[in-house]
Amino acid sequence: YFPNSTGGIKNTYKQSSTFVSAGLIRAIKSFAFFLITDLEYGTLTTNVIKGAPDRMVNYTVLGTKFTKGRLVLDGNLLSTLVRDQNQQDVTVRQKITGFVGLNYQLLKGKDVYVKSSYKSSYRLPTFSDLYYNNIGNKELVPETSRQLNLGVTGVFKSKWAKQLYYSVNTYYGEIEEKIIAVPTQNLFVWSMQNIGKVTNYGTELSILYKSNPIFKKYGLDINYAYTLQFVKDRSDESSTTFDKQIFYTPQEIINLRVTPHINSHLSFYWNMQFIGHQFYLPENTYDNLIQAVTLHEIGLNFKTEVKKKVQLIYQLSVRNVTNEQYQLVRSFPMQGRSFWSSLIFII
Repeated sequence: YFPNSTGGIKNTYKQSSTFVSAGLIRAIKSFAFFLITDLEYGTLTTNVIKGAPDRMVNYTVLGTKFTKGRLVLDGNLLSTLVRDQNQQDVTVRQKITGFVGLNYQLLKGKDVYVKSSYKSSYRLPTFSDLYYNNIGNKELVPETSRQLNLGVTGVFKSKWAKQLYYSVNTYYGEIEEKIIAVPTQNLFVWSMQNIGKVTNYGTELSILYKSNPIFKKYGLDINYAYTLQFVKDRSDESSTTFDKQIFYTPQEIINLRVTPHINSHLSFYWNMQFIGHQFYLPENTYDNLIQAVTLHEIGLNFKTEVKKKVQLIYQLSVRNVTNEQYQLVRSFPMQGRSFWSSLIFII
């Protein structure tokens, strides 16, 4: 309910869905086959539009997996059949998408793998995307995409590492009719829109380190994740936004978390997050720039048993330690330094 000069606006939305699924799995020597079908029926009841839109979707996937020694191959085909109905019309769509993947153990007896995959996907706009007040757009069409991935993952142990996991992945993708929220009348009124063609490529790096016990009781965990992504609008070569980064999409994101364990009950942590610069409008100009920001958080976790089979967990944290003044969405300042605590009982 929103008070205004006419007495107020009261918009109601009620979504309901029913879902059933059936499947068949069969293994024959080095092969495994599966056939799964899902049926979903959803409705939306609201006083914002006339009628009650409904959607019937059938997903049917047929796939196989082949395992031989250090090699694993898998693939599937997915059929999406959807019928959308509202007061104006009935729309029926069908799309076939697929996935092919390879996983190969590089060294026998070692947890080092090279992985490659190709997939296509089909994303339907949700009821909120289509009908939500001011934001919804009934003219949205489904989003289709194709993506190729190549990466390496590994896990090993040593005297100084209880576990060291690493993953490096590179990818290239193309998206047609990408569904995205864009500002329309002003920065406070957004709407869902399709962008004709988008390319998406980059690299992701993940590292997880767990130390062996230090002086028999101390420990150290380190988590690191780095993302470099280029998401470019490739819709219209004559447009000023052609080959420019999609707005509100930073090129770089870094997360680092260091957790010293004092004992089995008490641990501290320091978390750092870097969010690279981004633009709040399609034109990648300095005037549309949102500056990069680095955020820090520190905290502690304490857990113990207060009674048999009753566990207590206490958490205390200081977020945005340096009290950075920043925005992730233009004209919406984010919270400065804040203190958080929680007390959890697990029975």
